[in-house]
Amino acid sequence: MLAGDLKTVSGQIKGVIDKTQQLHDQWYSSLLQISAGVRNYRRVREIYAHQSAMISQFSAVIPELRTKNLSPAQLGEASRVYQGLLQENIALLGELAGVLSAGRAKMTDPERIEFIDNIADRIGEQHNRMNYFSSKCRAIAQQQAQQAQDRESMRAFMSAR
Repeated sequence: MLAGDLKTVSGQIKGVIDKTQQLHDQWYSSLLQISAGVRNYRRVREIYAHQSAMISQFSAVIPELRTKNLSPAQLGEASRVYQGLLQENIALLGELAGVLSAGRAKMTDPERIEFIDNIADRIGEQHNRMNYFSSKCRAIAQQQAQQAQDRESMRAFMSAR
């Protein structure tokens, strides 16, 4: 009789353990699902806005710089810097995709938000670096154009004498 009771209690304990495990799995799975709050988080939109602006800036600046007085070496270096920034940007977007994919990153919503904030800060810094670099390239091009114009004016002045 005692063995029968032990078997019954053992079966009940196993049932409770199985049910607890099932509830835990459901709870953990719900943590892994991406909530609307995370999907619609303003920093996610900010990341995509920065990325879009960087691509637009790259596609506008390179042709613009080609029309300026930059040497082929300067244009090549500018292009390499822009491409490096965009490659970093793509890697960060890959990280973002991982965070926003329920099955790829086992994180809670607060962990996801923190990770998204980190990515948004890094992409914002990249965008600022790209803006700074674009301004520097334009300033160099303008300076070189002014120097070329000054040389031409000096030649014209010297030949007029």
